Amino acid sequence: MTKTDMIHIRIDPTVKQQSEEILSKLGLNMSYAVSIFLNQLIMKNGFPFPVEIGENMTEDEKLAEALESTGGNGKVSPENQKIIHLFATGQIDYETAVFALERNFS
Repeated sequence: MTKTDMIHIRIDPTVKQQSEEILSKLGLNMSYAVSIFLNQLIMKNGFPFPVEIGENMTEDEKLAEALESTGGNGKVSPENQKIIHLFATGQIDYETAVFALERNFS
């Protein structure tokens, strides 16, 4: 028989409620979600998502992050190459580039 340990945590009630609502839609409970997180932590030998302070990122890093988070297949389409080139050469601003990239992936 498998033994289990108990974890007790304190969390803001609003965060708990909002999390439980989302987990419910996914068919999960808080206990299972924490278990998934901890197993991913072990598998990745660290957080299974980036933990960083975003304000210190350069505009190029923010654009690269947006591209990675919306695409993720490692290939940049010709349309997106044009958008990146326009941004890199200063012909469009950051917000326009991110908007255009996100639109192409949706």
